[in-house]
Amino acid sequence: MIKANLRKVRRRAADGKHRPIGVTERRLFGRLQSLDDAIAYRRARIAVPCADCDGIEADRRCDDHACDLMLIAAYQRSAAEVILILSGAMAQMTG
Repeated sequence: MIKANLRKVRRRAADGKHRPIGVTERRLFGRLQSLDDAIAYRRARIAVPCADCDGIEADRRCDDHACDLMLIAAYQRSAAEVILILSGAMAQMTG
């Protein structure tokens, strides 16, 4: 989804002509896609029933699933940072 939208993004040069986005933006879109894939993977792991989690209180998880939840939160924070960077870059291109 992100890669398809990448082709549509253009940069307006000083002469008014549109140019493809640069290497930095492509790298950031690639990082964002990687984070999205990692979040989906970790969420799928959490959805699988676990014998270790069954013996623990309702609001707690086993060590493996607790680690997955912490990684999801870290990936989401990283994705938010990338989105802010890209938003700033896009605002500079259009403004």
